[in-house]
Amino acid sequence: MAGWAYTIRGQITPYEFGGDADKMKACAEITADQVSVWSGDGEGICYFGELIAIGMMEKGCVGALVDGGLRDTRWINELNFSVFGRFKTPVQSISRWKVNGWNVPVFLEGATGRRVVVNPDDFILGDD
Repeated sequence: MAGWAYTIRGQITPYEFGGDADKMKACAEITADQVSVWSGDGEGICYFGELIAIGMMEKGCVGALVDGGLRDTRWINELNFSVFGRFKTPVQSISRWKVNGWNVPVFLEGATGRRVVVNPDDFILGDD
């Protein structure tokens, strides 16, 4: 996976059951050759699943880097869409975790330091 960072930030925020309009807006703005980079404080919660992957693929997104939870990984693998995440969980974000910013600098857990800043348009490279 290689491309330019398109950042999405969220946090644990209880809200009425239903969709996250800001998440949909954030996902709609991604463009070709970008990697979606997800950041937030949702320990145990899924930020990224198959439906988001399909929507992003249709816009030309080349992969996702998720500092949080993933679900639907079997289906995402069958799509041949590169996704790197910290953990897998069946717990969806609806009514639990909400997007509060996109295309802004974000913090991710780092390998060389406690936190790493990822800015929009930073180059992201990942392999397994």
